[in-house]
Amino acid sequence: MHGTDIYNNTLQWLITQRQDIHDIDFAFHRLAVRQLRLTLEILPKGVDPIAVCSFTSIEKRERIYIYEYDQFVEDSYRFQEDEIVSLTKFDLISRSAILSSISIFSDIEVWVSMTKALHYHVFSKSKGKWLFVRGKFNKYMIQSATGERKIIIAASFNDKLTGTELLIDGAKVGDIYFSIV
Repeated sequence: MHGTDIYNNTLQWLITQRQDIHDIDFAFHRLAVRQLRLTLEILPKGVDPIAVCSFTSIEKRERIYIYEYDQFVEDSYRFQEDEIVSLTKFDLISRSAILSSISIFSDIEVWVSMTKALHYHVFSKSKGKWLFVRGKFNKYMIQSATGERKIIIAASFNDKLTGTELLIDGAKVGDIYFSIV
C-alpha cells in the first residue's frame, strides 16, 4: 500500500466518523510492512503507530492512529506516476512545478507525484529515495476540479527534508513534506 492510499483510505473512513473535518496534519512515522488498522481511541500499550493524523472536527482537535497488525501485506502494485509527471512542467530556478490539466487521480496522488518528481530534478545529486512523510491541508478533497496546480519547494533542511507549498489556481491549499532515505 502506498502512502497516498493510506492517506486517502484514512480520510475517507474519517469522514464517515466525524463532521466538518479541517486543519488536517497527516504524519508518517515509518514504513508499513503489515496490514493496517485505524483508531480514534488511545493506542494499546506497546503499539507503535506508522502514522498519526491530527484534525479538527466541530472545533475539537483530535487524532487518528494508523497502526499495523500481524498480517503481512501480500501484494503490491506500481503507482502510475508517469502519467502525472509527463504533463508537469518543471522550473528548476524557482524550484516549482505546474500541472495545468485536470487529472483522473486523487489530489494526494497528484501532489505526491509532482513533488517527488520535482525533488529528483532539483536535488539530482542526492543519493536515496524521496518519500512523502507529512501532509498539512486545510480540508480533505479526494479530487479537486482545477485549472492549475502549482508546487513550490519553500524550505530545505540539509537537502534531506523539504517543505513544499501546494497551490490550486493560485490559492494555497496545503503543504507537503518529503524526506530522503
